[in-house]
Amino acid sequence: MSRRLWAVCGVVVLLSSQWMVGCSEESSNKSVERVGPSPVERPIINKKDDLPRHSYHLAIPAVDLYLPENRALLLALAAQLRTDIESDLVSYDIQDSSTRQDFYADLGSVALLQQRWQDYLDILEQRRELESQQANKLTMGLEGEAIARAKLAQMEDSNAYARAFLDQRLAELPYAVVQDNLKRSKGRSEILSRALVLGSIESGVQPVLDNTDGAMSYDIAARLVGATFTLDYYIPAATMINEAYAQVIAANKIDKQDIWEARKVVLAADAEASPTIISVWDSGVDTQLFCAAVAAVGQW
Repeated sequence: MSRRLWAVCGVVVLLSSQWMVGCSEESSNKSVERVGPSPVERPIINKKDDLPRHSYHLAIPAVDLYLPENRALLLALAAQLRTDIESDLVSYDIQDSSTRQDFYADLGSVALLQQRWQDYLDILEQRRELESQQANKLTMGLEGEAIARAKLAQMEDSNAYARAFLDQRLAELPYAVVQDNLKRSKGRSEILSRALVLGSIESGVQPVLDNTDGAMSYDIAARLVGATFTLDYYIPAATMINEAYAQVIAANKIDKQDIWEARKVVLAADAEASPTIISVWDSGVDTQLFCAAVAAVGQW
């Protein structure tokens, strides 16, 4: 029995019991014990593989899903994905935080596609609560949050609003904790392009669909839905995002002392020293550069 149905049954039992109490007080003033339904125990899920498998179908080439004329198909896929995720979250006690975090990430992608901006922000907070790494928690979804808040503000220049929000949030972060994440995010904004995203889908997803006559797993469906944010919002704002990260990185740049210069040792060819054999396991070493310094077989 579904959770909603249990709730309905609970109301019926409660109302019936209250009516019985009223009748009892009028006749014999005896109390009547009210007994409600015992809670339904949900199956415990310790890892993602324990969840039921969901499958989907796509009758067109994967990259065509992002054409304007196929937006209805993309929205239908997203709606089906959302239904399955929400059903699993209600039906199972998912104790694996990474699985739940992945589910919320996918629900966030659906919310962005459906332009449910506030829902996205609420889902993002749930994802952050599940993140144990401080740097990841602080930097998670910053670009999506900036864009969602700009949409909610309904400003004429939403890009400028998103930049101002991103600048403020980045300035508030403890740079020593998040610097690696910020540098990676800056690098991502420099290489992502529409051609790269669609090319990845063409090479990574389409062969699977060709072999299964359009059938696909949950992971592939989630990937296709998630790519929409990158194509629709992230890439058009990539320059702004890159500039925001570049600014905070430059503001916190510290010129470090070159400690290796002081440790450099030059061994002259005519130095009075004992030969020492050093083994280098690297197929990329060009031995011609070292000439006589290379030990031949039988010299050790």
